[in-house]
Amino acid sequence: EDGAAGAPAPELVKGEARLRMGNMEVATLETLPPAVYVAVSDAIGEVLQEQMLAAGWPMTGQVDVSWTWEVAAGRRLQGAAPEVLLVVTYVLPVSTPLDPAHFENMDQA
Repeated sequence: EDGAAGAPAPELVKGEARLRMGNMEVATLETLPPAVYVAVSDAIGEVLQEQMLAAGWPMTGQVDVSWTWEVAAGRRLQGAAPEVLLVVTYVLPVSTPLDPAHFENMDQA
């Protein structure tokens, strides 16, 4: 039993988003200090939370975000820097299960 007076525990929603980064050097990402990693996580979490609230998600707490990066697969022009993707994983508590409309609203937010 988790919660006050027998209230049900919130359901956790887990997801992943991939964000293309323009003009991001791999060497920069390889040398990010931990404080910058945390600041980026916090900023992404704030944006996701705003969009989720605007889309009507039944959130009961903060969005928890972690991220990593990878070089996008595919061809590129000779001499061009590789395209970098941020791979964002998020977890958040919700009071009721999400349905497809929540995700559609999020895409439009």
